[in-house]
Amino acid sequence: MSDAPRLIKILPIDQLKGLPLGRVLIKMGCLTHEQVLHGLDVQREQRAKGVQMPVGEILVEQGLVSETVCNLALAAQMGNERMYKLAVSDLESANIPLVREYPPQ
Repeated sequence: MSDAPRLIKILPIDQLKGLPLGRVLIKMGCLTHEQVLHGLDVQREQRAKGVQMPVGEILVEQGLVSETVCNLALAAQMGNERMYKLAVSDLESANIPLVREYPPQ
């Protein structure tokens, strides 16, 4: 990951549920479109070698997102409000800069 921490947007979960993981990470301000495309390219290369890797795992291995940020995005993608709130709490505990796009509940 880059040295400068990114400001992570905490959006209402209903705006993220069901979206592809890369789209969730882009909407949250964690990755650029190009970074997601690179991760998807790596995933295709791995599949061609017979290796099945989720794109989230690839993005974490490449240092583009932390495991906690990936878990936040996965929870949002699945619509799991409890896990989403836990991941937000983990990020707050780690002093990761967050901006809420809606009031906390």
